[in-house]
Amino acid sequence: MAYERFTDRARRTLVEAQQEAAAARQFIRGDHFLIALANADDGVAVSALREFGVDGDAARAAAVRLQPPGPPVSTDHALSSIGIDVEKVKQSVAASLGDVPVNVPNDERPAFAVDGKQILEQSLRESVRLESGFIGTEHLLLGLLATPKSVGLDVLRDLSVDLDALKTRVLEMMGARLV
Repeated sequence: MAYERFTDRARRTLVEAQQEAAAARQFIRGDHFLIALANADDGVAVSALREFGVDGDAARAAAVRLQPPGPPVSTDHALSSIGIDVEKVKQSVAASLGDVPVNVPNDERPAFAVDGKQILEQSLRESVRLESGFIGTEHLLLGLLATPKSVGLDVLRDLSVDLDALKTRVLEMMGARLV
């Protein structure tokens, strides 16, 4: 993806989505994009979302409501739950390779979930389709709206947002042809 095509506002949105995901110890999903878009200071996306009664706090509360109960599952727990003896695996690795660090630190930036990647792809498609020459927050919101299995869409539905009307409003605000 050509990140140089993202506006400064869209880049800030990506960073905030990443921070939302990191705080929740999750992959970057559509709800994180939505919260970040709704928290923006200005722009087409936040203006449209506010017209439909969506702000960052409401989006975050809905995302929490829609989340399954319980703490995030550790990798060890997830593997154990499907019958893998994690300690045996660690011992086998140590026997084969010698002592290796078990918890190698990473840069702690969450990766994109499937819907997060699809939102970025759809944002680029929307920018190309609308012949914008850049990817702004409006394209990120249109990308979210074009991603059928996005957690962000679930949040908008939970907030009783008419998705088609929101898309139409974003396009109107952009002065784009309604296609």
